[in-house]
Amino acid sequence: MNTNQVTELAGFLLSTLKESKQFVLSQSPDVIQQILTYDFYLNLLGVIIFGILLVPVIYYIKKMIADKEDLLNKHPLVACYLFFASVICGPLFIFSIIACIKIQLAPKLYLLEYFKGLL
Repeated sequence: MNTNQVTELAGFLLSTLKESKQFVLSQSPDVIQQILTYDFYLNLLGVIIFGILLVPVIYYIKKMIADKEDLLNKHPLVACYLFFASVICGPLFIFSIIACIKIQLAPKLYLLEYFKGLL
């Protein structure tokens, strides 16, 4: 390789880098907004789904307290559902709510944690 080719290659690389920089800088706000919107609605969907799954838990617990009957021994599937919904869905419901609140109140903090997770 002669110096002419090296100079041409270096000039091409510099122009490509400048174009890439301009593209990244112009598209960054849009990408960040899309990340926030996507994660917010994804967590909101989790709140809705897990909230719906927790409604019967509240119903059965109120029924057991009010009727003072042994509902769990009569209906073992209810016991399985109560266990599943309270152990699995309860924490996921709470974490989804926390994520939605974090995105709305502290989007910069959420993005820092998001990008830290990518590294």
